Amino acid sequence: MNKKILVIDDEPDILKTLEMALSQEAYHVATATGGEAALELFRRQQFHLVITDMRMPGMDGMEVIRRLKELDPDVEAIVLTGYATLENAIVALRSVGAFDYLTKPLENIDELFIAVEKALEKRRLTLENRALLHNLKEKEAELILQNQTLRESEKKYRELAESLPVNLFEMDATGTVTFLNPFALESLQYTREDLARGLHVKDIVDTKQW
Repeated sequence: MNKKILVIDDEPDILKTLEMALSQEAYHVATATGGEAALELFRRQQFHLVITDMRMPGMDGMEVIRRLKELDPDVEAIVLTGYATLENAIVALRSVGAFDYLTKPLENIDELFIAVEKALEKRRLTLENRALLHNLKEKEAELILQNQTLRESEKKYRELAESLPVNLFEMDATGTVTFLNPFALESLQYTREDLARGLHVKDIVDTKQW
C-alpha cells in the first residue's frame, strides 16, 4: 500500500494504540508527541495523511495542520479530539482544510479506518486530476504551437504562390477552385470576382493554358 501516515498526540498510550491499529492495516506509520516534533519529521520525509489531536501543549492541532499544509498543501488531515464542539469542527474542516473530525475515545476503530481510506482516496484523486490538467495544458500548448507553425507555413506558401510566374490553383474536394494566383488570373482572363462567384476546375483546365 505504501501510504505513509503521521500520527500526532501528546498521550503516548494513544499514539501506540493508533500506530498498532494502522500498521495492521498495512499503512506505514510514524508518530510525534507534539507539533514541533511533527514538523521536524515532516520536513525529512513525505506523508500522505496526518492524524492529529486537537489540544496539545505548545502547538494545537489547528496550528499543526496549518504549518504542515504550508510544507505540502496536498497532505490530508484528520483531527481527533475529546472536546468535540460544532465550532471546533467547522474550524477544523473549513479554516485549516482538515478532511474529517473524529471524537475521542474512538468507540469503533472502523470509523477511523473509513476516514483514513476516504482521505487517502481524496488525495489520490486530487493529484491525478492535477496531473491530467497539466497534461491537457501541455497538449493545448503543443496544438497552439503546431497551428502557429502551420499558419506560418501556409503564409509562406501563399506568398510564394502569389509571386511565381506560372499558373497555380487550389481546389476543394468538390472540384471548386479556391485559389488562383495572379499570374493564372491574368493568363486565364479571370478576375477575383469570378473566383468569388465560383469556378470549377473544369472551367480552367478546359482552357488548355496549363
